[in-house]
Amino acid sequence: MRVFVHGVPETAVVWNPLREAVKGPSEALTLPGFGTALPPGFTPTKDRYAAWLTDELRKFPEPVDLVGHDWGALLTLRVATAGEVPLRSWVCDVGGVFHPDYAWHPWAAALISDQGEETLRLRRESSPEEAGRRPGG
Repeated sequence: MRVFVHGVPETAVVWNPLREAVKGPSEALTLPGFGTALPPGFTPTKDRYAAWLTDELRKFPEPVDLVGHDWGALLTLRVATAGEVPLRSWVCDVGGVFHPDYAWHPWAAALISDQGEETLRLRRESSPEEAGRRPGG
């Protein structure tokens, strides 16, 4: 079983074309709060998302091939290296973020700044044309 974890600001549907092209069973998980409501009592922190992913992966009856993109890749890396979930294999696309000269793209830089919440609010309230003109648009 292949399990895919999306990034931000995406949902699991980003994986549909790849899942159709890959042979064998697969599932794409939707991170809480991305196209779905946050579960009651869920605090959206990196630790809570990692715990959520760990819990989801434990539901599979056998080790999985875990694939993560963007923020989902960071969660994949964390879960894979913690050793709490049996994985058959794992892959992520964020290795470059650990390089000392790495620079975040404008959208991510805006989200991790002290203006992150305001950036998201403006994005939600803007038209698609306006959103395309914002950092990371």
